[in-house]
Amino acid sequence: LIFHSQNICTEHSYTIQVLENLPGSGYINGHLDEEMTKARKSKEDEWIKKMRTIYPYGLNDKALGKKSNTYLTNDTQIQVIGKLFPPLPRTGVRPSLGRKNKNDRNPVLSSDDFFTELNTMLNTDCKNAFFKIRVTLNNYKRKLLKDIAYRILSGDIKYFQSCREQYYNFIGDYIDTIFWKEPKVIKKKEHSQNPCIIQFVNKGLNKIGISKIFRSREVLDLLPDTMREEKYQPFPTYKLDAPIRNKIFNYKEVVTSLQIEVDDDVAFLRNNFTCDCENNEFTDPVHRHVWTGNLRIFENKKLRGLISKGPNYREPKTLNFNKCKSSIESALQNSIIKFKKKHGLSENSLDPWKEKILSLVDEKIQSLRSTVIPQKVNRVLNDPAVLENLKYIHSKYVITPIDKASKNIAVICKKFYINSMMDELGIPGNSSPTYSISPAKAEDIINTNDYICKSFLGKELKEEQKCLPIIYWIPKMHYTPPRRRFIIASATCSTKPLSNIISRVFKHIFNQVRNFNEKSKFYKNYNLFWVIENSMPIIKQLEEVNRSRGARNISTYDFSTLYTKLPHIDLIQVLHGVIEFVFDGKNFRDEKKKRYITVTNDKTYWSNKKEEGSYTKENIKCLVSHLIENCYFKFGNLVFIQKIGIPMGIDPAPYWANLYLYHYENKYMLSLIKSDPIKAKKFKYSSRFIDDQGNLNDNGEFGRSCRSIYPSDLEVKCEHEGMHATFLELDISIRDNMFVYKLFDKRDEFPFEIVRMPDLRGNIPDHIFYGSFMAEIIRICRATLFYEDFLPKAKQIFTRMRNQGGATHKLTKQITKATEKYPKIFCRYNKTSEAIILDISD
Repeated sequence: LIFHSQNICTEHSYTIQVLENLPGSGYINGHLDEEMTKARKSKEDEWIKKMRTIYPYGLNDKALGKKSNTYLTNDTQIQVIGKLFPPLPRTGVRPSLGRKNKNDRNPVLSSDDFFTELNTMLNTDCKNAFFKIRVTLNNYKRKLLKDIAYRILSGDIKYFQSCREQYYNFIGDYIDTIFWKEPKVIKKKEHSQNPCIIQFVNKGLNKIGISKIFRSREVLDLLPDTMREEKYQPFPTYKLDAPIRNKIFNYKEVVTSLQIEVDDDVAFLRNNFTCDCENNEFTDPVHRHVWTGNLRIFENKKLRGLISKGPNYREPKTLNFNKCKSSIESALQNSIIKFKKKHGLSENSLDPWKEKILSLVDEKIQSLRSTVIPQKVNRVLNDPAVLENLKYIHSKYVITPIDKASKNIAVICKKFYINSMMDELGIPGNSSPTYSISPAKAEDIINTNDYICKSFLGKELKEEQKCLPIIYWIPKMHYTPPRRRFIIASATCSTKPLSNIISRVFKHIFNQVRNFNEKSKFYKNYNLFWVIENSMPIIKQLEEVNRSRGARNISTYDFSTLYTKLPHIDLIQVLHGVIEFVFDGKNFRDEKKKRYITVTNDKTYWSNKKEEGSYTKENIKCLVSHLIENCYFKFGNLVFIQKIGIPMGIDPAPYWANLYLYHYENKYMLSLIKSDPIKAKKFKYSSRFIDDQGNLNDNGEFGRSCRSIYPSDLEVKCEHEGMHATFLELDISIRDNMFVYKLFDKRDEFPFEIVRMPDLRGNIPDHIFYGSFMAEIIRICRATLFYEDFLPKAKQIFTRMRNQGGATHKLTKQITKATEKYPKIFCRYNKTSEAIILDISD
């Protein structure tokens, strides 16, 4: 450094000062002394913090613990640099403030005055600006500090100069430091990283208790030292057999088997489907074809009974302990291969561990044989009469899941089902405004997607991914008459790898935008981000209003054309703008503009250097445009393309829908804050879950303004308005100036019994069944204000689970666990767990 200063940068104007001398030279025998290097770096970090030189206070961009200090606004975490520094030493005698009001602080009347003063300060005495800014800010009231920080965060600074960005960042962080609150540290149990996957062959595995064996001290003591730590201890998990859905549903086979002939852009169906629905008792009176959820259409009682358990049911198997042991042994062997490679273990290091587990399994099986007598189980789908009835139904009808009730099935006339699909796609005549027949060949489209995967992701498509999505529809039975919901199934197709990466990227972008707006809301209390991902934010808003008994009105709206009428060019332009926004580092007060979003197997993060799985904003824009402009799918032998609307069925679609609508909401709110701040406050309790909009206490403002907020292509329909509404899973009404909420389930209004929750009579582990019951009890409690509304729902699910194979004493144990694990939400009922159990099980 001295040589460089004396011989190369001879015209330099800076000076160098030694802060502290460390012993030795830092080398041992010509090589770096590792221990001394650690000590030097520790000293460097100590001085960086002591002298306050971490950016934006100085020019150091690295410091130990830099990511550990986060400012909490609701559930948002934002880094605060100022809290890393030790307190400044006080000099002189501090004046006594006496009884003077600490908020009676002087000098500035508005944030405009501050930025005028800042401009003067930086022009006249730039060298001492940081000190003067700090002194000035210490004299301001908290309201003014929030206003200053808001204007910096939003970029709304009349005197903004890009060369002074560090000063703005310094001001923002210093204000954050003033508002800092020590975050609550919630210790989460660290889950093991080493699963041992066991095929759940039959319920003998429940009785063996393999989890208890894995956790026993005698087994854990045989693990190698590198796997003794809790996060590396192997744990058993089950892989379940395929459910009956693949043998029951036939909608995919029906759609893919169609042969359609095209002549001069006019398509005709070559398949000949007959229909005899005219006098059928299951014919829908409006559509005049069989369209039913009534299982009596299945004449075979065994088949009807099986389907009544839902498509996710797994047929039970005869209990066989020998098969259980073989499954455990196979799982152990496969896991050991992975563990050795992961932890660099020797060949036989895990053999004692494995042998001990098998020995304990043998002992348990031996004791079980004397008390458990296996009963032979005859599987329904192996019965010839059952298969014959199912074959008959498949020949005449299409079997699909039901919208909002995926564990129930609908039976629909095959001819009517296909004709409905053709009408949606504009066949014959290629007349649909949303879809059109594409001249492109499926092979060419797949090859293009394969090339893009190689170029951007560095990997080829798997063989099963070399196909296009298909379109089908499922019935919406909660409407009268029932309606259709069209779906493009892209779980396995040539765009899946691309859409998976883009989905993870946009989840990261979505969180970044949300965090930015949450911080803005903290400063100014304007609601600029309406998007929610579940009902919890709504419940918090309801409770906030109820504390002051200020409930006045509620309204809900639905965006009915979001996925079918949106111009692609507008969607792409908006998403590109969001990408630009998050990549522009100054919007988030980072010391550097971010260059890449990096996606790995287990996380997504910002980075400033190229790594494997890193994507620039240009890469992301290119992939977004490709996925939107090339949303191809198949119907029979024809290839279609979706011309308008958010592409249905691909992974990032929910994020795109949310961010697209957010763009217009945010733009409207920013304009409204300037022109009519009082009106802007009316949207304080506006919330949107994708295409469902809810508003509390806005006095109808959203309904009057929605045409000014969104593009004309979006159709916004009012669902509820006044003193009562249903929104997401909540039924909300106003009573005595309070929002009274309780759990709401659309499926309760279906004209048939709904299949819900796992069935313990099937081939599933016990913990899945009982864990689902506990989770449902917690969900009901969270979404229900009063005990008299909680009790009927809780009794209903208790009775259902008991009828589906649950033991009463085990179900009540789950209620106790729920009340102990979440005492804060159950305390609102002022009931002990014993009293709740007594009421529910009565």
